[in-house]
Amino acid sequence: MAGAVDELKVRFEFTALQDRLEIRAISPVFDSDHETVEWPRPDLDQQSKQFYIARSPAVLTSLGESLYNLLLTGKTGHIAEQALDHASRAKTAALFEFGFYGDQVELARYPWEVLQDRYRRFLVRDGLVDVIRTIHYPLPLPEFNQSLISHPVLQVFSSPKDLAPLQAIDLPINHTVLRHATFAQFQEKLLFDYLKLCGVQFDGHGGILLQCANCERLNLNQATICSGCRSSLAGAVRVGGLAFEHPDGTTHLVAARNVGSMFNSVEALFALLLACDTAALSGQDGFNSLASELILSGVPVVVGMQTRVKDSFANNFAASFYMALRRRPDVLEAVRLARRMNLQGEWYSPAVYLRSRRNTPAGASQRQFTARRSIDTAAPRRVVVREPFLARLWIRRPQTPPLSEAALRDSLDLPPEAELQTQAAQAEIAQPLELQTEDGRTFRRGLVEVTLDARNCQVRPDKITLFIDEDMDAPDAIFTVECQKTGSLTLRFNIWQEGGLVVSVAQPL
Repeated sequence: MAGAVDELKVRFEFTALQDRLEIRAISPVFDSDHETVEWPRPDLDQQSKQFYIARSPAVLTSLGESLYNLLLTGKTGHIAEQALDHASRAKTAALFEFGFYGDQVELARYPWEVLQDRYRRFLVRDGLVDVIRTIHYPLPLPEFNQSLISHPVLQVFSSPKDLAPLQAIDLPINHTVLRHATFAQFQEKLLFDYLKLCGVQFDGHGGILLQCANCERLNLNQATICSGCRSSLAGAVRVGGLAFEHPDGTTHLVAARNVGSMFNSVEALFALLLACDTAALSGQDGFNSLASELILSGVPVVVGMQTRVKDSFANNFAASFYMALRRRPDVLEAVRLARRMNLQGEWYSPAVYLRSRRNTPAGASQRQFTARRSIDTAAPRRVVVREPFLARLWIRRPQTPPLSEAALRDSLDLPPEAELQTQAAQAEIAQPLELQTEDGRTFRRGLVEVTLDARNCQVRPDKITLFIDEDMDAPDAIFTVECQKTGSLTLRFNIWQEGGLVVSVAQPL
């Protein structure tokens, strides 16, 4: 993604102070500064709620003005106005970058894309500002490999027969199509083929799903009774997800984290998610949307939809996006032009996500704590020679429950009749931010490498890099394994840091 000119960029960061908000405006060119303002949270929350329900011109205008008055005030507003002035003279757009931590869901949920100034201009709609959202995460930033622009776009199309029918268009760019996509086919494409792609596009249904507290089955957002165990969904957890097709054409709902884990083996410039609500946040977890899950899985740029959108808008937006991208390989510019070419539709819905590098908070090394970590592995109990299968490792916090058998089967593409084998180990994260094992070996908060050894087997990839952080679970590490000979088999998952083996978990099949 082409970088913005420094003098056109302003980064906004927030600190909540009860009924007030500290806003920091950071500019590479102008003096950075901060302003503490009144946060009319109840009013903004209500206006934001109305936006997601109605999105009438009056609602857009009212909310856009409120967000503008909150953000562009005092010293921080002066910095933003200077960037807007420079952009106007350069006849291009300024760049407003909003940086959010995982617990700032209330602020991240506001549709900053509808900012409207005192001249009643919608800054994003009118091409005056590009808005990007960055999620703080301590992993090194993914590389935006410009050479991938010559590779095809993978278009994943799913239209289950028991949901509203959808129409996919032929994209005006080099692409390959996975039609009537099942999740198993999607897994095989991404995990077995190890693709290099310009991007991945999902055409289908998606959004916030309800996960039953009793059986963990995913249900559509409007459901009141679980389709699996018939329990009430009153206490259901809200998670992002997508609707794939079962082999019989009916709906197969898949959680965002399981979709995101597929992308560790793929090189792609971007993901374009045309399904409704794929950038919407819910609950108190800033990482529960599909867009944010893909960011954590290493996709450099993710464009998702904050709201429900019409099929016609999604298709027209995609066509405009790729026509712009063919001219110039700049994802932000392509999003801006696609918005402006589709002003009669839901121009405010597309949201652009990036990942920013999160620094260790000041004084973190002095914090007194010991946090245990569980290391879960899973694989089929029996496998067939020369038929690839998936094996999975997950490093999770103690407050995060292990996945149910049904969820594990889903993530490994195992049919109900196939036997599942699991294994568990434990470790501790201890002061100062070190993971402690039983034999005394430790590794620091930071990058680790996971490998999988299996005799007489081909394993891909050679290694998977994860980040161990005190505040969140690590992403899944999923390997593709293919046995070359019959006989007994043991999978050995190894976790390394700085060239040293720290943890090893053996799982016989």
